[in-house]
Amino acid sequence: MFASAQLSVWHATLDAYPRALAALCDSKKGANALRLAELDQWYQETLPGLIIARKPDIDPQGHGAYLTREEVVKITEWKLKRGKFRPRLQSLVESNTDATVQKITSEAFAKFPNVQASLKILSGLKGVGPATASGRRVNLTLGSLVAILAAFSPSIPFMSDEAMEAVPGMGKIAYVEKYYLKYNDNINEKCEELNSNERAGELRTNDAVYMILNGRLICSYRKIKLFTGFVWTPRLLERTLWTYTVCHRFGIEIAEG
Repeated sequence: MFASAQLSVWHATLDAYPRALAALCDSKKGANALRLAELDQWYQETLPGLIIARKPDIDPQGHGAYLTREEVVKITEWKLKRGKFRPRLQSLVESNTDATVQKITSEAFAKFPNVQASLKILSGLKGVGPATASGRRVNLTLGSLVAILAAFSPSIPFMSDEAMEAVPGMGKIAYVEKYYLKYNDNINEKCEELNSNERAGELRTNDAVYMILNGRLICSYRKIKLFTGFVWTPRLLERTLWTYTVCHRFGIEIAEG
């Protein structure tokens, strides 16, 4: 999948996201299925708009973009339900105060696009910081930290197992910053390739061109290059790779349009 440069393959896979999510929800028990669907819609569609509305050029108070404690708790819940659930992590995140969350996330977002600086500041939140020296918390924390930053900017891919597994040459998954930055670079490079192909795509118009050639009326169709306006972001690419892996897991066929 990742090696493919065919836009039809990528678009078809992205379009299959609702079916992949539905299959994952169906595999959950009881209320967890409905909760995952609700949280995913909130994280993917609602939350980015809430954050944008708080940016300095939009917010009349000039406070800048930030997240509330409730939002960080919901982000963590979304991450755990979409992947592996760890109740201990949820309780740690809930122990943060709203004032602390707003201050730290605001400072972290202000450092972006310096990813490393943003991640370092976010590590001040309980339950979402970097690993301890022993490494015991590494697989519990970095994913949540990245999920927070990915909610702020579409140029940051979420660190899902499913997406990382789909990127060749990454080796064994490691929940450390060095591994994530390598994954982030690969995702951004692929976005550049796909967007270059999007811009180069040719569409045939229905506008006929008439001309006189050797006394005969000739009709032909103009072939012009048009940019469709679709832009691949790391956020969308992660979603597409996640869909690819989940579809294969549940035996869902991805049909190209």
